[in-house]
Amino acid sequence: FEGDDLTATGHAELDAHRELREFARIAAWEMPLLSKLARPFSPPTKQQPLRFRYTTHLHETHPSSPKVVVEFCPTDLPSLTTTQTSKLIKLVGSRYNPATQIVKMSCDRHTDSRANKAELLSMLDALLKEVKEGKDNFEDVPFDFRHADTKRTRRRGEWLVFPEEWKMTEERRK
Repeated sequence: FEGDDLTATGHAELDAHRELREFARIAAWEMPLLSKLARPFSPPTKQQPLRFRYTTHLHETHPSSPKVVVEFCPTDLPSLTTTQTSKLIKLVGSRYNPATQIVKMSCDRHTDSRANKAELLSMLDALLKEVKEGKDNFEDVPFDFRHADTKRTRRRGEWLVFPEEWKMTEERRK
């Protein structure tokens, strides 16, 4: 360094500027070409009840990048009777949201998203096998949706329950 070069901070600024220019170049020249590959949206059919969600962080490694989430509605699964559907809902427990009727399961055990998706599929296969071939139908076990009630009340602040003598009255306001 002889005084004619930039400092490390200056080089970092230049790198950030180069990255912005690269994205601007992509937006100007390459993104319009992607419109040729566009397809109209078609909603999933009854033969595709599973929806997988992946998280991608561009240009950086992130701990949640390999995480895979699968969502499905138990009533959309083919070849399940109502008894088997209720058994599946009881088996998945707190992963079932009764307000949306959606089961949400996630896996981030492996460092590769494909391995996490494969594990989710194997867990789902094991659940469906137990639902269809299991001896106990859990008909004597009631549905337990306390987890959904807790989430809903916490979101609205109703879980803050105070004694009646603590509440503000007109006499106390004066």
